[in-house]
Amino acid sequence: MPRPRLVQLIALTLCGALLVGAASMLPTINRERDGLNMLGDRSDVKNAPPGYAFWIQAFGAFRGIITNVAFIRAENYKDQGRYYDAMQLAEWICQLQPHFPAVWEFQSWNMAWNISVTTFTPEERWHWVYSGATLIRDRGLQYNPRSVNLYKQLAWIFHNKMGATVDEFHQVYKINWAWRMHVLLGAPPPPEFQYNADEVMEQLAFDVKADPLFKAAEVEKEQIREAQRRKAEERGEAVPTEADEPGANLREGPGQTLATYNRTALEQAAALKRIQEIAEAPHTLDELYKAVPETRQMVQDLRELGIFITDDPLAEDRYWSEDGLGFRFFARYRELADPSLRGKYSRRARATADAESLDRLDKIVGVRELRPAGLALVHFLQRKVLLEVYKNDPDHMVKLVQQFGPMDWRHVGSQSLYWSTMALIKAEGTRSDFNNDKTNMIRILLFSLQNLARGNKMFFEPFPDPKRIHLSYLNMMPDPAFIESMNEAYVEYAKRYNTRVADGPGVGDLFSSGHVNFLKEGIRTLYWANRIDAASKYYEYLRETYGRNAQGMIQEQYHKTLRDFVVDTYQESFGIQRETIRAVAGLLQRSLMELAAGNQIASAKLVDQANRFRQAFMDDKAKTGNDRMRLPPIREMYVDVFREIMDIPSVNYLQTLEKVRLWAGAPVFMKQEVYDAVLDRLTGECEMADFDVAKTFPEPPGMDEYRRKAGERGPKEKEETGVTPVQPNNPGG
Repeated sequence: MPRPRLVQLIALTLCGALLVGAASMLPTINRERDGLNMLGDRSDVKNAPPGYAFWIQAFGAFRGIITNVAFIRAENYKDQGRYYDAMQLAEWICQLQPHFPAVWEFQSWNMAWNISVTTFTPEERWHWVYSGATLIRDRGLQYNPRSVNLYKQLAWIFHNKMGATVDEFHQVYKINWAWRMHVLLGAPPPPEFQYNADEVMEQLAFDVKADPLFKAAEVEKEQIREAQRRKAEERGEAVPTEADEPGANLREGPGQTLATYNRTALEQAAALKRIQEIAEAPHTLDELYKAVPETRQMVQDLRELGIFITDDPLAEDRYWSEDGLGFRFFARYRELADPSLRGKYSRRARATADAESLDRLDKIVGVRELRPAGLALVHFLQRKVLLEVYKNDPDHMVKLVQQFGPMDWRHVGSQSLYWSTMALIKAEGTRSDFNNDKTNMIRILLFSLQNLARGNKMFFEPFPDPKRIHLSYLNMMPDPAFIESMNEAYVEYAKRYNTRVADGPGVGDLFSSGHVNFLKEGIRTLYWANRIDAASKYYEYLRETYGRNAQGMIQEQYHKTLRDFVVDTYQESFGIQRETIRAVAGLLQRSLMELAAGNQIASAKLVDQANRFRQAFMDDKAKTGNDRMRLPPIREMYVDVFREIMDIPSVNYLQTLEKVRLWAGAPVFMKQEVYDAVLDRLTGECEMADFDVAKTFPEPPGMDEYRRKAGERGPKEKEETGVTPVQPNNPGG
């Protein structure tokens, strides 16, 4: 019988050998985990806050057991509706297992979807929804930088919770994000002038019917009418007339140059130039001082205004504190840089003492004069804020603009697009295929592009008081610039990630229904925007790709003229907010073109048609009590379309002259609304055309009175409903 001491010695030896063997396998296991995206960092405590490091090291191997118990309890709390208790447990789980993506995803979802809907004020709603996004963006991805699910959850918050209309406070979320990006980046930069000197017009007054463009439009109109007459005769129907019916005014009018001008390339070039300037900005203050020595004195002088610029990491809480860069520098800089705010917002919102600090800031940085050194400092700070506060890499933003188009970074769709593309990039570096996750990310990417196509033309006027920023005016209108890029994305990504793509036309069964719906939407958008050639191209593509039956014949639903197809599909989609917006915007645009041509009666009829479209939609929603689908008043939408047209860069004198005619015929209230915002643009065009801006675009009467008394556009504040019962002491957003 062996001695006990010998048995103990043998057991200890075997135990030691097993431990050594297990330790030798750890590097291989970690490599496998890393390849499968199961380890966000090679050290659990590397760069971890002290609280995280303490819990990780204190419990050691027991962390897994404790986490399982806590996770089960958190799920039970969630099922019972005890969301705050579940959130507290999820926070502990995050401390115990920071490299476990599921807990970050759970806590984010709990904040953005569960807790948020238990609150009732705009500030509280935004606080919880945005907290759900920042939890993943600022913390979860720090420990799990290649977790596709976390990127997907973050992109989905921006797309679905903020960008869609499923939440009654969706407009509040859009406004709050727009304000953050507006303060930092401002509105999209105006396209640069590219005048064609061969098209010189020597006088303002001329016969519009002598224009070659007008003659070409008349020929095209007659061709369309002839095709409609032939179709009616073949069917034995009455020959169509220009009766006042839905779609009857969908005809090409005389204002061809501004209405149909495709400025996508110019807008994309301007957007790309701006974001490239930010991406190429110096990374540190020393690099900035070396590149632009004048900025050293600027940084020192700004300290006298309480603006402290350092290389220290910048968290969002610090950035938006009362003495942070958000309020102290960027909000004031934006007031000086934005011409519409200079003329309307600043004069009524700022106290005299603060107006003096604005002047001092302008003197130091040279905002109004666009001093190169001041712009270099601003680009440096913009890059720092994008990277450190919003975790947006300007280099990746450059690639997105190059690939997809001139997106407005104030639109929540730009963020869902950013994070969905980042997910695809991160997933490529892992051993796992993540096919299902990639497919879902492609869907979110396409949804994001669709949202940009539906509303990238943003008209945003921030409310003077940041504490009530949800009262800002925000109107979003369709942007045809993203139709082509979205179609290309469907074709490219569907074939890259969809293994079921057929050899024939189309994008395969996985994405085909979405592609068809997008094409129909895009055709209507282009047609309403009076871009008939582009609409015809996509209509033909839709018919040939998806419109033939098994025998190769065109299906009945596509056996129509372009006009009939647009009108019929619009009527089928009646009650959808985006459809009404694109129809109303298109009719209002055509109304202004008629006004520019001197056709006041035709213009008034188109406005009436647009108003009836809008009112029919609002009446339908009033029956269901669906307040979250409300549209801006027709007057406000008309002003927005007017501003967009006046802001279009004229590429020749003919287009400038068309603006002159439009300005002369526009109502005074519309000119008052946009004068301060578009004056710089019009002044530049007049200089190119050798016109006197004071005579061609005179200041509307009563501007001083208007600036003093004009109220803020946007929703009016509702009566306080009291604190939220679920959490009486919950801080606002």
